[in-house]
Amino acid sequence: MVSVGVSGQTSARAPDVPSLVRALEDRDWVVQSRALETLRERARTEPSALSALIQALHSRSWMVRHGATRALGELGTAAAPAVPALMDTLKDADWLVRLGAVRALGRLGPTAVPAVGALIQARADADPVVRDAAVAALKDLAAQVPSTRETIQRALDLK
Repeated sequence: MVSVGVSGQTSARAPDVPSLVRALEDRDWVVQSRALETLRERARTEPSALSALIQALHSRSWMVRHGATRALGELGTAAAPAVPALMDTLKDADWLVRLGAVRALGRLGPTAVPAVGALIQARADADPVVRDAAVAALKDLAAQVPSTRETIQRALDLK
């Protein structure tokens, strides 16, 4: 079977995870985006792909960091191992990366319960879009995880 690789060239096989990680450092955002997409597709079945997405949260490129938050959010509960790293990403210098982390945590359902405190703190983010997204993520978690409802409701009522 012929496939199109991250660089857009045809190859006999899909790129391996180390090649995808290297592609995340490419100067071309299209190459980075394809690498993130391929890692996301593989992350459910290849632990090394999930690990690569988590490591991408520490990239020098804000676009890669933001893309990694989106990819992890799309994985839903399969991205449970990323919760601590996503919590750290709530402190990123770039507001769009923080927004991606908030949204990703909101999509992780019960696996994001450890992040409730960090999401409550994110309601005080410098950026109003991030603050609003934190409230939305908390409401989503409260709806999905009954054991968090009281804590989240109290935090939202204090705002």
